[in-house]
Amino acid sequence: MLLPLAACGAPQPAASQVTVETKETETAEIKTTEQPPEPEPEPEFYNCLTGLPCDEKLVGKRPIAVMINNLKVSLPQSGLNKCDIIYEVEAEGGILRLEGIMLDYEHSGRLGTTRSARPYYVEISMAYDAVFVHAGGSDMGYDWIRKYNVDDVDGVRRGPFNVNGVGIFWRDQARLNSGVPLEHTMFTSGENVALAIADRGYRTTLNDPNFTAFHFAKEFKKMGTGKSAVSITIPHSKYSVSEFSYNATDKKYYHSQYGAPHIDAEDKKQIATENVFILYAPSATYPGQAYRKIDIVGEGQGYYCSGGEYKSIIWRRDNATGTFSYFNENGTLLEVNPGRSYVAIANKSIYNDTVIN
Repeated sequence: MLLPLAACGAPQPAASQVTVETKETETAEIKTTEQPPEPEPEPEFYNCLTGLPCDEKLVGKRPIAVMINNLKVSLPQSGLNKCDIIYEVEAEGGILRLEGIMLDYEHSGRLGTTRSARPYYVEISMAYDAVFVHAGGSDMGYDWIRKYNVDDVDGVRRGPFNVNGVGIFWRDQARLNSGVPLEHTMFTSGENVALAIADRGYRTTLNDPNFTAFHFAKEFKKMGTGKSAVSITIPHSKYSVSEFSYNATDKKYYHSQYGAPHIDAEDKKQIATENVFILYAPSATYPGQAYRKIDIVGEGQGYYCSGGEYKSIIWRRDNATGTFSYFNENGTLLEVNPGRSYVAIANKSIYNDTVIN
């Protein structure tokens, strides 16, 4: 009977000691249950024109290709910074005309000034399975539209020009009042183009749901060529010289022309893209005409510039309705950094006059 009483009377640890031990135990348990942060999930959807993450509604969507005036008197233009890809191609007389390819056109706002079609501009639109948006065209440009049954939205010859009382194109009254020639005053908007597409029952999804404009890398990669491309000059003609300057901070090329930064009138920002392509193609005037024949079917030399570097490439296109493909000089498929692209199609005669440094 004395033994149980002795056990009950054994000394107990002080209250403070119990508390310390409990805290140490809890701390140890917390340390053992800590987990490293989970990695960010990869985006599920990508823009087929830029390789950048996008909303699901843009996946498999058919783009538009809109003709944009580029004469000095027509500046500033509207909507170029909303384009996923911008083409510059020579028209007659040494002038350049621009063609903007975009997916999310319903939110683009004002586009223009819009100008006319030529066969090779129509062919560029077909390379993207795009609805072609233009204001007029040469007779041969209209021949190409009919020949290839191109879905187009035209502001001059091929109506209807109104949908439910909304004019698809309009003249800018401020430009008219300031004496700007009539041909440099016509605008449209992506929202209006969407109305026209719906009204005409044009297809709004890509024929090839797996189409991508380029073979995109998953993320930005340095080329590692050691060939500097921080300054680019493309002397298309005496009238039109296209220039780019690379900004290493945001990894973008900023475009200039006519000796000044190229500014979008809508966001007041300089035109900037992550990628610059220069594609050389045979170019000559038709006998007795000012119109040019630019052959963008076949293959040719070119340059790809991104991340402040460049490399020589080969472009290839099998037919007038086919897509563009791009290859390294060794024949492997060119990997392109995600982002917007500026594509200059230049006369192959100026290949040796292009300056990249």
